[in-house]
Amino acid sequence: MLLTKTNRHVAIGLIVMGLAFVTFAYPSNVQTFLNVIQGLQLTATVSLIYGILKKDPLHKDKFLLFWMVSTAIFFFALVFCSFSYMGEYHYEDFFVVMLILLGMWIAAAAVACFVYLMYQEYIELTQNNRVAGLSLPAANAFNPTVETKENPPPYIAPTSENMTVSIQS
Repeated sequence: MLLTKTNRHVAIGLIVMGLAFVTFAYPSNVQTFLNVIQGLQLTATVSLIYGILKKDPLHKDKFLLFWMVSTAIFFFALVFCSFSYMGEYHYEDFFVVMLILLGMWIAAAAVACFVYLMYQEYIELTQNNRVAGLSLPAANAFNPTVETKENPPPYIAPTSENMTVSIQS
């Protein structure tokens, strides 16, 4: 019961959002960059949860795709921040720096794993939608054929030859 796809998707979205909020503990030189990424990830997680919990599954794949793209941006931000942290010269203990880097890389690996799991669900969902006919590419496609009606009969203007006049007294 707890391991349904809906619960799994919501849990993955909330875990990644939690990892995005943990980035508040990163050094202050990359904090403004991470604040933008956190806002993007919050928007993506809210839209993911809405897309999962809504009744009609027609556009669920689009919500998953938006979440995966924004989470991939978050993943690359985590990798960038870890390399930025490595690039700084630290006077602290070497093992503390390595422990912090290990935590950053584990978080990035977890985000990559969650994106992969959601990608597998996305592929399955799009294949099921194609089989069930839920996606509407034919309805949204431009159809260049134009229906033509039969031409109306030609209009014959009245002339003196086909006009009859009768005088009644």
